[in-house]
Amino acid sequence: MITYEFSSKERSLKEIATLATLSNGFISVRGDPEVSKSEFGTFVSGVYCYTPIFYRELVNLPRITPIYLTIDGEPFRPISGETIIKLDTLNGIVYYESILESSIGKLKYESSRIVHKTFKGIFAEEFRFRPINFAGRVCIRLPIELSVSNKSVPPQVHVKLFKIVESDSFNDSYLHVRTEDEIYDVYFKMFAESNDLQLRPYSDENEIGFLGCIDVDPNQAIKVAKKVIVAKEKSTLNKYSEIAKKKTYQELLETHTTAWQKEWKQIGLVIEGDIDFARYLYFNTFHLLQMYDDESDVFLLPARGLHGYGYRGHVFWDADIYSLPFYLFFKPSAAKAMLKYRCKCLQAAKEYATKSNFKGARFPWESADDGYEATPRIVPLDLTGSKTVLIETGELEQHITADVAYAVDLYYTFTGDEQFMEECGLKIIFETARFWSSRVKYDQEKNAYVIEDVIGPDEYHVHVNNNFYTNLLAKHNLELGVKYFELSRQKNNWRKIAEGLTSEEEVQNWRRISQKIYLPCLTNGICEEFEGYLQLPDFKVPEGCIGEKCLPEKIRENIPKTRLIKQADVLAGMFLLKEKFNKEIIAQNFDYYFPRTTHASSLSLPMYAAVLAYLGRTEESFKLLKLAASADLGNLYGNVEDGFHVGSAAGVWTAILFGLAGIHIKNERPTLDPKKISNVKMAFNVTIKGQNVRVEL
Repeated sequence: MITYEFSSKERSLKEIATLATLSNGFISVRGDPEVSKSEFGTFVSGVYCYTPIFYRELVNLPRITPIYLTIDGEPFRPISGETIIKLDTLNGIVYYESILESSIGKLKYESSRIVHKTFKGIFAEEFRFRPINFAGRVCIRLPIELSVSNKSVPPQVHVKLFKIVESDSFNDSYLHVRTEDEIYDVYFKMFAESNDLQLRPYSDENEIGFLGCIDVDPNQAIKVAKKVIVAKEKSTLNKYSEIAKKKTYQELLETHTTAWQKEWKQIGLVIEGDIDFARYLYFNTFHLLQMYDDESDVFLLPARGLHGYGYRGHVFWDADIYSLPFYLFFKPSAAKAMLKYRCKCLQAAKEYATKSNFKGARFPWESADDGYEATPRIVPLDLTGSKTVLIETGELEQHITADVAYAVDLYYTFTGDEQFMEECGLKIIFETARFWSSRVKYDQEKNAYVIEDVIGPDEYHVHVNNNFYTNLLAKHNLELGVKYFELSRQKNNWRKIAEGLTSEEEVQNWRRISQKIYLPCLTNGICEEFEGYLQLPDFKVPEGCIGEKCLPEKIRENIPKTRLIKQADVLAGMFLLKEKFNKEIIAQNFDYYFPRTTHASSLSLPMYAAVLAYLGRTEESFKLLKLAASADLGNLYGNVEDGFHVGSAAGVWTAILFGLAGIHIKNERPTLDPKKISNVKMAFNVTIKGQNVRVEL
């Protein structure tokens, strides 16, 4: 495992804050230096609030990390460029080092912090400082800051999404907040410990916490620990408060690091031969692992994690298609919890279908805690609202419904979890198949069923007819409806459930439609991304170009009118359902679409890498895989300060698992078809149908 060192000389602190985020799937704190002010507070998984424009977004709750030092009322501040933040991925610890200065003098400051892996409600940090060139009375303030808010659009606008219900600083620092829509309560309690000085509780309008002062001499070391409990229920707050009271920071640290080391041992990840790739993959794996709360039945996985404001904490299709495979093979319980989120939202999906004049269940393009459509329709770019952006993905990017069904089938295939299918999985399969049977339209001229007016994964081209990916996954969704209905006849427990959800007549209709869904493939083997795509002016992306910045300005302004695509679309469908296509057809389509892809989405490179690995073009695959794996550490897309690219990081693992390792089902048995990469060796442990399997590449 690797420790990552970030310097404020080389990166912005907002970028570092994302990279050094700590979470346990319940609490998440960004890696902002605790000695400086920050607009970011604390994220708690599942705590959303109604907000203008974005419907519901993850609430920026009170900031629990701050530590402020002053002398004669003057604050000590970090010297510009002197900040070092280290992330220890083996043990789940963030270390901070800096020189702080005031007009009186300088001091050396060091700290470590954890978000406890097993005690889900506990955040803890310990700091040490020593004066370098002065003696005097230093005062220490350890607050929970109440002034944080959610940044909206345009960025000058901030919205406070919580209110104070109760606070108490008589004995300990206690705080109770409630979201503005009055749906969620969050409780905080703080403890402070030091053998060097006495700390007392305090509170004011914007803070609640502990403070104390001490006379110090040059090189005299002072050490203080801060422990904050965060909970959604009072009983949980009390439980973790008792633990935090009894255990010192060092004792908490020991149990935390033991849990992390056990996690890494279970995964058994070993990478040899390429140090940079190893750095990227360990880093990404750490962040993916720390987002899962194994004490929660539901795993709501935002596209940018619990690492920032990106996409407002909303969940997209990448959770089901790109992220779920990582958890499926490394933490099957997490994959199940991800699908339980979809189960929880099934009623909302049924209402959405009805509202859209369709049958069954239609899952929203963006969703939050309640499962309703959360995609903003019109986003203002200035304070007057005269400049806006129209977002049509919520209305038109409907393939997500089939993506959810695909994920349910994938989960069952590799776990054999009958109970999940009985409780919810069958409902999702049948209700989503019902949606597509009502969404298609029969085209007499084509003698086929068509799906008109959609957006595919590409997203550059809107209001298109017969997007290949959408039609292919819809066809598959209908086939799953037929498959699971037929399976239900062989399983007594399933038969009753299936008969209560659908009928023989309806299933036969699904079969008939699925056999005649139109796929725009030509006789030369190329499958057209959508009808009319090949009539658009052609342009190829300059080699090595990632994003749109390297395109000529005239092309950049008219991308939707060209054959340029944002990410894998046709190839994504072919890879997910590779058993339906021969490798020659997949290779032919890869060679056509890849040169026309801008990779402006972070989901693009992992999918293309997966396709290349499946085709046996492993050296090309590894080149893309390594680039994709660098998305956050290398700030490949220039927006890492908005949060961690979850789908991209997990997508790299999807490419490794299904592409390089070649995990698949053959004759109803899990099978491996590992590929070799020159000068690189990898090994890791996966779980398939309850069995631990060692994979070596």
